[in-house]
Amino acid sequence: DEFGAALGSLGDVDGDGLDDLLVGAPRADGAATEEGGVFWMVGPVGDDEIASRPEQYWYGDDAFDKVGSVLSAGADWDSDGTIEILVAAPANDGSQNNAGRVYLSSLAGGPTPLATSVLYVSGPDAHDELGGSVQLRGAYDDDGRFEAAMGASGTDVTGGEAGTVYIFDNTHTGAVAARTANLAVTGDNQDHLSTLPDRPGDLDGDGVHDLVIGGYGIDGSDSQSGAVIIFKGPLFGNL
Repeated sequence: DEFGAALGSLGDVDGDGLDDLLVGAPRADGAATEEGGVFWMVGPVGDDEIASRPEQYWYGDDAFDKVGSVLSAGADWDSDGTIEILVAAPANDGSQNNAGRVYLSSLAGGPTPLATSVLYVSGPDAHDELGGSVQLRGAYDDDGRFEAAMGASGTDVTGGEAGTVYIFDNTHTGAVAARTANLAVTGDNQDHLSTLPDRPGDLDGDGVHDLVIGGYGIDGSDSQSGAVIIFKGPLFGNL
């Protein structure tokens, strides 16, 4: 199952005074082989706690989606009073082969199919691998609302495997295409610009989140030596 391939700290979501944990298992078998799963484990967690006793769980849509490879936990994205999580399936074939898909799901209610998520975004092209990196707590346009950010290392927008980060605000719901994002940042040929930190940060102390993206194929001090690029907020449009 590869239970524990991704972890997220939720805080005390259920109000019992104990912190909760989100666990990814990208090779878990639900209705299909290796569709992957994400498990919400509530405290207290004992020595023999197993994944068959989660508070809530989600499985992928199709075989070999590998849901739970990457996740980001713990923000009220749509201001409805309930915590949401970001769950990635970078091998999902929803729009094209290995285009990838990212789901924003609510912790309200019982186990639900990811296809009924508050928001789910599909990669536009084959081998984009949308969801190789995700982040939920950013507020890059300085409007006070959280945004959902997701990286796709294989996009070919400006060149082969340039990589793109797409950012959505909470005006988007249901099934949406990646290219409808409020903000998109794209690298150059072979940059693979797509890696996001788990949490955003205000790096210059101006009170606005700054966008940090890694590109392991960027030509820095040497060919494909890699680099981290910082975009100072607030940010709008495409970069």
